[in-house]
Amino acid sequence: MVLKEMKRRLIVWGVIAIALIMVSTATAVPQAHSRSVMNVVNDMEQKKALIEQNLAAFSEKLADKLVDAEPGGLIDLLIAILMAIINFVNAIIQFIFDLFDLVGLVEYFIERITYLIGLIMSFIELIIEIFTPGNMATSLNIN
Repeated sequence: MVLKEMKRRLIVWGVIAIALIMVSTATAVPQAHSRSVMNVVNDMEQKKALIEQNLAAFSEKLADKLVDAEPGGLIDLLIAILMAIINFVNAIIQFIFDLFDLVGLVEYFIERITYLIGLIMSFIELIIEIFTPGNMATSLNIN
């Protein structure tokens, strides 16, 4: 009786230890899985840098063109309005890129969690098959 209870506790603690090891292994992102995320992040950063460079170049060209114009109240007002519009567009673009980065990372984490849940379910099925002798014989095709 005591031996049976001890065996049951040992099996439970073994299952818990193995589950913790599997979780720690699955949460340590292998390089094969992290490459795809890093590629997406790098592409987003490159697009963001390209847009920022184009916007900066446009702002410089606009400032150069407007500096050559004769100073006046109306021209200064137009320059201020154009610079405010450019700054507003730049802020919107920055917000959109930050939003895309966040959405991409959330999608990746959801995918990894789904994969981890699948691994845990497979592990539980294997444990059930181990402790169910009739099922193990059929799953191993033993006659």
